[in-house]
Amino acid sequence: RSGSLHDALHVQSQIADLARQSGRAVDVFDAARLGDDAARECVAIEARRLAHAIAAVAAVLDPGLVVLGGGIGSGAGDLLLAPIAEALPKISPFSPRVAVSALGADAVIAGAGAVGLRLALDRIFERAASSLPLAPSGYGERLGVGR
Repeated sequence: RSGSLHDALHVQSQIADLARQSGRAVDVFDAARLGDDAARECVAIEARRLAHAIAAVAAVLDPGLVVLGGGIGSGAGDLLLAPIAEALPKISPFSPRVAVSALGADAVIAGAGAVGLRLALDRIFERAASSLPLAPSGYGERLGVGR
C-alpha cells in the first residue's frame, strides 16, 4: 500500500501512536468504547482527518458512497461514521454517504479475488467468442432478427 491515502493518514495518526504503546489499534478503539478520554480524542482526530481526506477525494471524483473497509472499517466504523458524517458538510459541498464495509478486514482480499475472477472470465469468454464461426449471410433475417 505504499503511497496510498491510507499510508498518508496512518503516518501521522495519533491512533498509531497509542497503538504502538498497547500494540494494537483495536485496543485504542476498545478503550474509546469504554469511555477513555485520550482514546476518544484520538478517534475524534482520526474522524476529522478521514473527513478531510474524503472531502478531497469527493471534490475530484464525486462518489455517491465512500466505504470504510479493512481494519479501520471493521475496527472503528461504529465510532467513526457519525463524526465523519457531521464533519463532511462543514468542510465540503460534496458529502457522499459513508458506510462500513460488510467484508471487514478481508475487503482487500475479496476485492482482489473479485477482480481476478472477472479478468479470468473475460479472457475465457473472449477466447470462446473468437473461436465461434460467423453466421452465414442472411441467417439473422431467416430467424426474424433485424427486420
